[in-house]
Amino acid sequence: VPDEPNHFYRAFQVAEGGLIPQRTSTSVGGVLPRSLGELAGEVMGRVPFNPAVKQDLSVCADPFEIPLRPDDRTETIFPNTALSGPIAYLPQSLGIGFGRLLGASALMAFYWGRIATLLLCVVITAIAIRCLPIRRWTCVLLSLLPMTVFVRSSLSSDGPTLALTLLFLAICLKPPEATAPSIDAPGRRRLFSMGALLAFGKPPYGAVAFLALATPQRFLGGMKPYAAAMLVLTVTVVAAQAAWALALRGKTAVSAPGADPQAQLEYVFGEPVAAATFLVKDLIRSLPRLTHQAVGVLGWLDAPIPAPVAVFLGVLLVLVALGEPGLPATCPGFRWLGALIGIAGILALHAMNYVWWTPPGSPFVAGVQGRHLLPFIPLLLVAINSPGWMARPLSRMRPVFVVAFLVLSGTATLLTVVNRYY
Repeated sequence: VPDEPNHFYRAFQVAEGGLIPQRTSTSVGGVLPRSLGELAGEVMGRVPFNPAVKQDLSVCADPFEIPLRPDDRTETIFPNTALSGPIAYLPQSLGIGFGRLLGASALMAFYWGRIATLLLCVVITAIAIRCLPIRRWTCVLLSLLPMTVFVRSSLSSDGPTLALTLLFLAICLKPPEATAPSIDAPGRRRLFSMGALLAFGKPPYGAVAFLALATPQRFLGGMKPYAAAMLVLTVTVVAAQAAWALALRGKTAVSAPGADPQAQLEYVFGEPVAAATFLVKDLIRSLPRLTHQAVGVLGWLDAPIPAPVAVFLGVLLVLVALGEPGLPATCPGFRWLGALIGIAGILALHAMNYVWWTPPGSPFVAGVQGRHLLPFIPLLLVAINSPGWMARPLSRMRPVFVVAFLVLSGTATLLTVVNRYY
């Protein structure tokens, strides 16, 4: 996936207990084994960004022989992945740590990280889908999009982020029925704990935790318990985000050529209306490209599944969502707050990339990728409530839609990966 070497460096740092990145002599990163950088150059070569260049299978075995050499260290820079909290790299770091216990080579440690990410994210996603009271099949298909499968099988921070946001959505929606029991003390602790995990993960996905504000008062025992629980949740999320921002002071660096965050912030505060208008218009203009990327532009954004296939997969996903029961009328807050957080989160991502990745005066926002939008998509789909006359026939067709989606998505993913790399 894009920047997977940098994800590897950050995950390795977390595996060694380095929860906070370090300031290096030239940028931000850490002091890591020299073999990690050697491995990245040896394995990737000229393959990224060059679709005509394929993997040389004759030399694939050689990188497995590169020893980790943990005592031979050098400064390693990874300013983009250093911004993410340690929770976004917890599964990866567990796998890398296990590999190190086994005396794995540098590349085997890399693969142990991938395997752990895949297994843990699949487990978390399966638990989340099982707990969801609505849109289960919709979230199954979201979890099996080519891009979702791709990032879940990598060291990217996107896999754990997707799994955690879906699990938090399931926890929030667990008691939507009018006859459901109230949320007990363990349920409240789950809300607070998941909110803290999201806040110490990849920014700005901690905002998903505020979906809990839509929980009807009766599920928390009345207005006073509701106010107390939401206050604790808000304080937990805000304090965690503030603590991480404080930990990053002096440990951030710009990695995009020409970007000037200070100049961009001055423009945003000086011309807020013009900046907001530009961001909204650019997001709308970019939606077709970002949607294609979110469905399946694999590799380093150089291995796209065919656009007609992406459109068809998107149509099948929407049809399945429209055919599934939505939230009951007794819980309207989840729909509107979910839509608000989803839209606001996507705009926040756009604004962050505008500040950190976009050179002043650029006619477009740089750095935004479709996969970054995926954690917010379930919130938008929760906001859909289709009328019965539409839902009933679509529900009867659901098995056909699901099978068609799985066959098409799996085939397109395999063909795209094989054609691109081999």
